[in-house]
Amino acid sequence: SGVDRAREYDFSMSGYRLQHGQSTRPYTSARKVSGEALLPVASSRQRFRGACKSDSAGSPCSFESTFTFGKGFSLGDQVVIRLSWTSGGIAHEMYSPLFEVGSGRRLSAQSSDSVGLAPA
Repeated sequence: SGVDRAREYDFSMSGYRLQHGQSTRPYTSARKVSGEALLPVASSRQRFRGACKSDSAGSPCSFESTFTFGKGFSLGDQVVIRLSWTSGGIAHEMYSPLFEVGSGRRLSAQSSDSVGLAPA
């Protein structure tokens, strides 16, 4: 996996809200879920530093942090969290599954599971 288990990595997390019922025309460069635009939530960026945690030398690394939902999020918003980091001079990113703020549940397959994120 190329992870230096002795090193701490710097991560950035940002929230993206799904825009429902609006034309996506102004958001042509935005990532989309089922044709709806994912737009960044202003001031949601949070950073953390972490080292590899794993059960044994051969198991994959995991990193852990808490994302705090503050200003810019409302109960019922459908969001994804983007995690980004750099390793070996290469930028990496990954997105969480789509979920609803405040509900404590992932959205069902019926509403979003074919969450294939289209590249920007």
